[in-house]
Amino acid sequence: SMLMAIQNTTLFDDGYGQNPTTSSLEVHMAELYNHKVGVFLLSGAIGNQIALRTLLTQPPHSVLSGHRAHILCLEAGGVSMLRGTMVEGVV
Repeated sequence: SMLMAIQNTTLFDDGYGQNPTTSSLEVHMAELYNHKVGVFLLSGAIGNQIALRTLLTQPPHSVLSGHRAHILCLEAGGVSMLRGTMVEGVV
């Protein structure tokens, strides 16, 4: 079924709202969570960056996360570089 989904996918540019599959997913998720809009992102790392950008408006900031959290261990310091935010791991 995964191969069939890949073969039948649309190749429209979602950046311009041309992909009906992605648009319907965004609408469905917005309705499911009772939000005005939904946004489909390519990765959790991008989602973390956007979420922190909306929440942390003026540096300096610190963010607490689990000591094994993806944002601390695997995002290559993106939060510090892009937001001027220090991420501290807690046990």
